[in-house]
Formats: sequence, C-alpha cells, structure tokens
Amino acid sequence: MRLCQLAQRLLIIKPFAREELHAVGGTVKLLPLLSSSAEEVQEGAVLALQELSSFKAAAVTCRREGGIEGLVSLFRSTDGTVRTAAVACLVNICRVDQKAAAATREADGIPALVAFLDDSTEAMRVAAAFCIENVARNETNKTLIREAGAIEALLRMLSHTCSEEEHVAACLLYTSPSPRDGLL
Repeated sequence: MRLCQLAQRLLIIKPFAREELHAVGGTVKLLPLLSSSAEEVQEGAVLALQELSSFKAAAVTCRREGGIEGLVSLFRSTDGTVRTAAVACLVNICRVDQKAAAATREADGIPALVAFLDDSTEAMRVAAAFCIENVARNETNKTLIREAGAIEALLRMLSHTCSEEEHVAACLLYTSPSPRDGLL
C-alpha cells in the first residue's frame, strides 16, 4: 500500500518518471493489486495506475495484461474513491491506446460507464463522460453507448449547474465536425 502511495506521489510531482517506472516493471506489478481483497491496496494501486496510465506504453500494457478487466471490476467497489479512480484511469488508457475502446466493450464496461453519468458526485459524472467520449471510437461502441441510455443521461447532465459538466456533455453529444460521427 505504501509503495503504491509513494509511486502515485512521485508520478504527480515528477511526471517524467512515468516512463522510468514503467520500464522497471511498475505497470505489470501494479495490475495484480487491483484484485486484492484489501480495498486500501486496490485504492493505492488504481491511484498509482491512474497517474502511470497517461504514458502510452503503460496504457498499452494495461490493456494487454488484463488491466481493463481489473478496472471494470473496480466499478463495483463500495469505495467511491476507488470507483472514480478506476474510471479516471480508464479515461487515460482509452485516450492514448485506440484498442482500449474495444477492450472496454469486451469487459462489459460500457453499461457501468453510462450508469455513472447519473452518479451523485460530480467527479464521477465528469470522469464517466470523458471515458465515454474516448470509448466511442467505433460504430459498435457508439451503438452500445446509445442503447445504454447515454444520450438521455448526458441531457440530464445539462440540467446540472456545473459548467464543466455542461461542457463535457455538450462535447459528447456532438464529438466531431460531422454530425454523423457524433453519438447522435
């Protein structure tokens, strides 16, 4: 647990350390901790991976080594910090690794991400919206996202007063220069 916390703090303070930590096997060593029986270990691992996963090689390793399945399993955690960090980590992975969108679908992560758009916390709603944006890379995923009720949930987000949420929701409803490429 302490090692995970130290890794996370190091990566926040010195972002260039992502490559070095990954090179010494940090990504592969953190992934099994996602399925620990101790929630504090899960939390430490997912928070460290959240910082590490913005490095492309670490994101690809997460996908190849089953990290997406581990993150999706954390969506069911009773700890809100763990759930939000798992979604935020998946945002990073899907942003830098194009194949992660299909892996998220295969791990059955799309319905949970759409459900998180109605979460009681703003941080989770925003993280879920960004994640859905990154997962909506192909027609199969866009169809599943629409069928899971994302458009209605994004419209509900517009009724909140938070300008950041409004911006995210508006961007997701129309995510490209061409209307046929957006979610609608």
